[in-house]
Amino acid sequence: MTKTVVIFGGSFNPVHDGHFAIMQHAHEILKPDELWMMFSINRLKDPAAYASVPHRMNMGRIMARHYPDVPIIMTDIEEQVGTNQTYFVLAELKKRHPDTHFIWLMGSDNLKDFDQWVKGDDIFREFSVAIINRPGYDDEALNSAVLKKFADMKRSSIDDFKSDPAGWVFLQAPQVADAAESSSALLKRVRAGETNFRGHFNEVAGYIRKNALYGTKHATPRPPAP
Repeated sequence: MTKTVVIFGGSFNPVHDGHFAIMQHAHEILKPDELWMMFSINRLKDPAAYASVPHRMNMGRIMARHYPDVPIIMTDIEEQVGTNQTYFVLAELKKRHPDTHFIWLMGSDNLKDFDQWVKGDDIFREFSVAIINRPGYDDEALNSAVLKKFADMKRSSIDDFKSDPAGWVFLQAPQVADAAESSSALLKRVRAGETNFRGHFNEVAGYIRKNALYGTKHATPRPPAP
């Protein structure tokens, strides 16, 4: 393998500081050549609840400018492949980039229902999986059926993990990611007309208002609270 790429998938609807804190942490620990932010589409949800993938990628680029030392790349690979099923997306990436070692980065909260994922077991059999802890889910994740099933594939060190084509590790996320507001909570505040947010989300909120995303065209901005 000539290149290592971490794939961080999610709706990112919209992106916020917590997402980028996770990627910065993954970059520091896993030291990949690149981190690809994969913008997902949940076809079971109302499309009206989402900004378009191009808009979400633009908001990602706004945030990424504040992390110049982290090689973050925005990708719409799910749109290109025509599926949001992780296994098939990763398999297509592997086919397109045979010299690249892809690492799938996921939150520990996803392991709760992982048995419902299409070809979920094959993700663990065929790919490298880095699991980021999420508050309130770690014990359940570490005792999940899938991690018990693939206990022999747990790697004891990052070097071992990166040198194998498949295997998994459990990473501790930074506190800032745990404390960050969710996308839905931030959107609620934007729709209410708030204009003062901590971190770099202020610029994302400005983009949302400028482009009248998420129904904000009727919102009346109000001054920040004293």
